[in-house]
Amino acid sequence: MTYTYRVFIETEDANTDAMHYASEKLYEGAIFRTNKPGTYFHGRPVIIYQVDSHPGNETPGIAHARVDGVQDDLGLRPLRATCLPFAPISRAS
Repeated sequence: MTYTYRVFIETEDANTDAMHYASEKLYEGAIFRTNKPGTYFHGRPVIIYQVDSHPGNETPGIAHARVDGVQDDLGLRPLRATCLPFAPISRAS
């Protein structure tokens, strides 16, 4: 089964939307990569922060996301999502 969501993506400059297709339902804290050519976040991860509805009969679910990164003078710098489990990074001394 494929779940289809219309995801509204918030950025500092503007808001946009994208369709997301997955084999499981979206949930708050989920991360996925965008496929939106022409935007600075194309191929970058976005984090779902709210799911309004899940897909129904012939209708997509609705979710809201934020780009997982910030724009600065050096380019796009990824941020860590502290609400999600992740393995600590070990640094060599």
